[in-house]
Amino acid sequence: DEEAQARLGRQATGAHMRRIDEAEVFEVAHDVAHGGRRQRHRQKPCTSANVLVLETNLKHFEQPGKPAFIRPGFESSETMLASHNLHNVLHPQDYETISARPRIQCNDPLDGAGNMADLEHKRLTDVMLPSASPTASGRGAKPNPLNAACAWQYPDAALTWILPQQTPFREEKTPSETLLWLPDDNDDTQLIAHRIHSEASQGKPAIYTRESSRITTINLNQLLGTGIAPWGGEPDLRALLAEQQQAQNLPTLRQAAERFSTVDVPESTHGWRYHPCLGVSKKK
Repeated sequence: DEEAQARLGRQATGAHMRRIDEAEVFEVAHDVAHGGRRQRHRQKPCTSANVLVLETNLKHFEQPGKPAFIRPGFESSETMLASHNLHNVLHPQDYETISARPRIQCNDPLDGAGNMADLEHKRLTDVMLPSASPTASGRGAKPNPLNAACAWQYPDAALTWILPQQTPFREEKTPSETLLWLPDDNDDTQLIAHRIHSEASQGKPAIYTRESSRITTINLNQLLGTGIAPWGGEPDLRALLAEQQQAQNLPTLRQAAERFSTVDVPESTHGWRYHPCLGVSKKK
């Protein structure tokens, strides 16, 4: 239906590209790169509009009131565009000439709700740069969300699980289990691998099952060449737990182990491989 197509004809800069028959879902960075690939292999100058896009994303009709310009796109439930009609959220200079300019040069001030290119800049600023507002304090106050800037603002955060758990690189759908290393009941100088069978809840203690038979400890000494060794030496997990027990004023080493030695691993019928320097991997 030609009525459904936006009259957003866009001229490629400098080179040549034939008319594109397909209707596309527009997103600034994706569309510029897509147009550039099309353009490289043409040998005729472009004399008319060569890209047609829909006035809005089909997701807008499938799920009214929800983000439409996603995957690719920068909309989310927290950062919605005021309109899903491209006539309303793009300036003519943003689309009449295929260029990376809208992605490189941002407007001041940004209008994340009213302009698609500004929304990209706003989202990238939110996830890449330190927050412009001070961290809230006091009871009930919400702290600034974690983002990529936290990695260099708080270098010690890389020593914990917080950043990768709160800002995962990609969605993880693989079923997982939680392992932990507890002191042996008969000899607390030894740590034994266990699996959390059920979490503690409603005053009931957690239930652990012993998993030492399913874990193979890697002997690096047999694998490394002469003069090659782990940087910083091999950590002593029990000694580190003892330090945390003292620092956190915990009554027993077991409580320190329950709090600090847990690790989430992929489910495995064959067990896992483990080394203090390399961590835990699924045995195949």
